[in-house]
Amino acid sequence: MSEETQSYKTLWILAYHNGTYYSLKPFYARSADDVEQQVQEWIEQQSPVKIVRESLRAFPGGFKLAMSELPGRMPDTW
Repeated sequence: MSEETQSYKTLWILAYHNGTYYSLKPFYARSADDVEQQVQEWIEQQSPVKIVRESLRAFPGGFKLAMSELPGRMPDTW
């Protein structure tokens, strides 16, 4: 499948806190609706810890943090 016809998932990063510390959680999703569903499912799985969502943002160009990098897009088959 060529890159032009292959669909991709975009990197989204959730900023949240759990009452003790702040953290970032990456998700790869096809759309804003898709990532919202993934985030909600993940938050529900964290019970009984209360997750407070601070922000959710797309990073199609990728994200670098302390000598490591998350790619901005992944093939949809990943």
